[in-house]
Amino acid sequence: MFLRRLFSSVPARTNTGVASIAGNPSYLPSASLPQTLLRHIDREVRIAKEDAAKSGIELTSPLNIRNPFLVHSHKKLIPGLRHDISVDEMTSRIQIPMVFPVRRQKKLLSQYPAEVLPPSPTNPLKSNLPIQLADGTVVAWVGEWKEAVKTSLYPRRKKMFKGTTAERTRRTRDAQRAERMAGMEKRVADWRETKKAEKAKAKSSLPF
Repeated sequence: MFLRRLFSSVPARTNTGVASIAGNPSYLPSASLPQTLLRHIDREVRIAKEDAAKSGIELTSPLNIRNPFLVHSHKKLIPGLRHDISVDEMTSRIQIPMVFPVRRQKKLLSQYPAEVLPPSPTNPLKSNLPIQLADGTVVAWVGEWKEAVKTSLYPRRKKMFKGTTAERTRRTRDAQRAERMAGMEKRVADWRETKKAEKAKAKSSLPF
């Protein structure tokens, strides 16, 4: 079972997805997707069709599927509460973890083009094409994400570390050094002229 999952989800890197996108820019064919991602889509589509059949509603096209590379959240009704409270107080926001962790996303990015994978902070695509399955069903990824911005090593720390004495006095020492070095070339030139004049004055006028 493990070997079958290993070889089915980690094929060799190919450019089939890029060629398919160039041939049909409207949809992304399911043949260019990884097998693990395709199995996830088939499972979500099957669940959506079963729910639609039970509810008697018609599915929209494209069919929206939660992005498996992102963390999602939704509101769920809390049972056993009073009836005199608002609807917002009767609901609780539940977090749905990502199906593919970041480590596996990076592994898929090393084996497939970025255009055939869902967008995420690991795969920062500005836009992605809807996916057309073999039976003609069109699906699209749903989910919001923000591109990671590295500001500093500790962006949320209000008070930074004290540091060593040399680190705390570095700015003062740099300012003092710059002040002392200002006009240094002129002072060196004046000193050389003075030494040259003293040497000429101390020279004897006798030829021996």
